[in-house]
This record gives sequence, structure tokens and C-alpha cells, in this order.
Amino acid sequence: MVIKKRGKYCPKCGAKLKQKDQYCTACGYSFKKRKKELNIRNLIILIIIIIVAWLLIRLISGNPLIPQPLLDIFTNNTSG
Repeated sequence: MVIKKRGKYCPKCGAKLKQKDQYCTACGYSFKKRKKELNIRNLIILIIIIIVAWLLIRLISGNPLIPQPLLDIFTNNTSG
């Protein structure tokens, strides 16, 4: 038989908390910090998805994956 925990619990120490608590009353764990970490992770995932989608669109359309002007910048090729 599995018993589900109801309510809010600290992920660090497991103490039972009130729904409105921003910090764990037992160990001081900050839920605000956790929310910020999740937002940064989501932003990184979004950037990776955008880059992969851009590369796939370039590949499907028959264009080179990296545009020539960008390649010129990295290879220091200059015209003229």
C-alpha cells in the first residue's frame, strides 16, 4: 500500500510546511532560489531548442548550416 504525502514538504530535509512558506522552518531551504534555478534551466533549454530548429530549417531548405558571412568571421576570410 502506497501512502501519498499531501501538502508541501521541503525537498532538502523533508519537513512538512505550510503552503505559503517561502523558506523551510527546519533547515532554511529557500523556495525562491529553487524557482530562479528552474527559470534559468528553462531558458537554457529554450535556447537549445531554437538553435536546433534553426539548424533543421537550414538543412531542410538546402542552405548550408552556417551562413557564409558567419563562416568568414570565424575563419578571418575577408573579401577585398
